Amino acid sequence: MTRLNAFQRGIFQKFFSIAVYVICLLAIARIADWFETIHFTNTAKKALRDGVITQDIFSKFLEVIASADSTIYLILSVAVMAACIAWPIIKLSGKLNWTFVTTLPKAVEFRAAMTELGVPEPFEQVDFVRKHELPVFIARTPFRAEENEKTEIEAHLYVFGRNLAMSARDVFERNIGRRTLCLDIDDYENIRQKVRTPISANEFALLAEKDKELESITAESLRQKADITRLMDENKALQTQFNAMKAREGKGIKELRDAFPLWQVAVPMITRMKAEGRPGQYTRPMIQEAFSKELEQHPELREAVHATLDSDEVKLPDWFVDATRLALGNLASKGGRSPKA
Repeated sequence: MTRLNAFQRGIFQKFFSIAVYVICLLAIARIADWFETIHFTNTAKKALRDGVITQDIFSKFLEVIASADSTIYLILSVAVMAACIAWPIIKLSGKLNWTFVTTLPKAVEFRAAMTELGVPEPFEQVDFVRKHELPVFIARTPFRAEENEKTEIEAHLYVFGRNLAMSARDVFERNIGRRTLCLDIDDYENIRQKVRTPISANEFALLAEKDKELESITAESLRQKADITRLMDENKALQTQFNAMKAREGKGIKELRDAFPLWQVAVPMITRMKAEGRPGQYTRPMIQEAFSKELEQHPELREAVHATLDSDEVKLPDWFVDATRLALGNLASKGGRSPKA
């Protein structure tokens, strides 16, 4: 905590509160003593008129009254009356702030600090300060809207902020609204450690389970990323082979671009066939049949495929079947090109 001297801790304000009480106590004691003197004097005068006492006794009685000390009852009565009169004045002084300014190395805006401590309700925040006897400061300049911390900030200690009897909620509310109420960073860190809720065994188990789920999701994400990279590499290789074959057959660039829907179906088909096939398994009819089945899984590509083939039937051209066989490698059956009609 930032070290404060006596003036910064509000010695003037505390002295004023004590002084008010003492002055009121002395004033009321004097008034009570005056009334008591009048009462006993009047009683002695009545006794003198009635002939109960003589003039000499009356004179001595007045001397005794003048020199008599206050009784215990009078002292207690005076104290209670003084408290009743002085308390409102002392309470009113609690709303003032006469402490000397101090410079905090770092401060946290009060409302932001309370939110971090799990005390978001304004009426609970004042009780929290009193319960934990947390020193609060009133900054000379307010925190900006986006600013929750400040360094080298000039502020006054709110002397009675921790005092249940003397602190005023309206002082808290006014300075919270102005964003001038704040906590010293050391006090904030200490109370944050103090009120931190211990994590139960069940919460530890839940955290461990969530960590495992996160590891599993991360591993799956890496695997999918590797699969995507592999498929992109295979697609690039197929495109290269495709371009080479089309160039050899003297096909135009437009036809290569138009055949792209066929490869959108063929790439996942070839990937699946590689995963499920064995050497020499796939014949030309099997490739044709596999393409038709794969196309059923991509209805959004059906129109584009028929437009590319320029036919309502799904009959792949020989060059495309040859490119697919080349992509399958040793999984394609041995044999030449299919006879042309």
